[in-house]
Amino acid sequence: MEASLFRIWGYVMVGKFFNLVLPTSMGGDVVRLHLLGQHTGRMADAVASVFVERFTGMVTLFFLVGVTLILNLRLFNAPIILGSAVMLIIIIGMIFWIVVDPRPIEFIRERVFG
Repeated sequence: MEASLFRIWGYVMVGKFFNLVLPTSMGGDVVRLHLLGQHTGRMADAVASVFVERFTGMVTLFFLVGVTLILNLRLFNAPIILGSAVMLIIIIGMIFWIVVDPRPIEFIRERVFG
């Protein structure tokens, strides 16, 4: 997509403003994808760029949670905390696999739609 770094930075700042002002934390994402899609004429690519940005942030967050749990295992000895963190890391890993590899989607499509 053709957009200058200054323009993208401006869209990010406008998005951050709307995230702070609106009652949801996703309002800025909608504004960013609308502005970028309007500028480039490629709305699907704008949606994909916002999704990838949010998804990589979530993957990084859960990676840091995993590292923290491993380094401080004695501190987090409550089974509910450890179990919840492990389940979240597994779920994020599965979502990442579905995003990267088309085989799980094809498997689900074959099972559901025959």
